[in-house]
Amino acid sequence: MSDYQIISADEAKALIASEAVTILDVRDHRSYRAGHIEGARILHDDLEQALLAEGELERPLLFYCYRGNDSKAKAEHFARLGFQRVYSLDNGFTGWPRETPGPSPST
Repeated sequence: MSDYQIISADEAKALIASEAVTILDVRDHRSYRAGHIEGARILHDDLEQALLAEGELERPLLFYCYRGNDSKAKAEHFARLGFQRVYSLDNGFTGWPRETPGPSPST
């Protein structure tokens, strides 16, 4: 049986920058629409079935929720299904650094 890892936002950013990661938001649709990690897809039953059907068990999966609790359960579930590289974002979306706008360029 596979296991999952809890990783920090910095570790998640490094993983995302280094390879193709499927980022899965386990929050509700309203929260997702209000803001989410770039490239994230909201997890629903059809997407779970599609990921299983593709059979790419080596594909890295990164789960996140509000504060990092619900995503642990989803990560564990997918690890039990045989996915080999499963991660849960520590502190969830609340721990994800928000991009702050830089100074406006002078004209």
